[in-house]
Amino acid sequence: MAPHRLSSRCRTRLRAATLIVALAGAGQPAAAWTLSVCADPDGAPYSTRDGRGSDNRIAALIASALGADLQTVWMPDHRARSLRRHLQAGECDIAMGVMDGQGGFLSSHAYYRTGYVFVARAGTPMPASLDDAALEGMVIGLADDPAHPAPPTIALAKRGHLDRLRHFPAARLQEAMEDGPVRALRAGEIDLAVLWGPVAAQVASGDPALVLSPVTPEIDMPFVPMVGAFTVGTRPDDLALRDAIDHAIALQWDEIQAVLTEADYPLLPIAPPRIREAMR
Repeated sequence: MAPHRLSSRCRTRLRAATLIVALAGAGQPAAAWTLSVCADPDGAPYSTRDGRGSDNRIAALIASALGADLQTVWMPDHRARSLRRHLQAGECDIAMGVMDGQGGFLSSHAYYRTGYVFVARAGTPMPASLDDAALEGMVIGLADDPAHPAPPTIALAKRGHLDRLRHFPAARLQEAMEDGPVRALRAGEIDLAVLWGPVAAQVASGDPALVLSPVTPEIDMPFVPMVGAFTVGTRPDDLALRDAIDHAIALQWDEIQAVLTEADYPLLPIAPPRIREAMR
């Protein structure tokens, strides 16, 4: 009779359970194993094939805390549905940058919060909020599809600004820099851009002619969020692995925040996990 072979999911749970016992008891990682992460090879600023993206680096920190060798499974289609499919098929163990509460994932403790920002030319009026009278008469650029509007589009349209909204494709970072709302802003074709914070920080990096400010309120009533918290996602039944990752995030919290700060993301306050709570 052939020996029974454990599924990849069972092997992951056994490895993670062993890690939790080792980390809780000895304070040291268990013997090396492989933690695989699904990642986009062209997903700057979060993930890049050269490993310099923020999530590439944070995944490496988590793997190090777990005593694991990190293996990256490159997958250009990084939509939530595709990520879930790859995780459920056992092609990878985790996905980085999963929105807290995203269906189909078991989420770790969030490792950062960020949101949309206003981007304006230096010296021009910067709105204090979505309700600021300074928005009246402004031509506003957004990176989204009008058929599937982003939260700021919904909020601005509700306030009577629909006719002055200009939509640009929600393209990858390099394309956004070359032919997106920031280019239009620099050229004077629009008066204001509203972009996702990490992307805005990259396209405006080192440019004193552009100024960024957080979009407020964070939640436009009744419930249109302008911010998000981001986690490490695992399969819904991988409780042991999720708990081990929570512990790793707690151990590496300062290093993780340093990576995000270096990336110049507009970070919002978030409480770090407590190590004793991460092990429950």
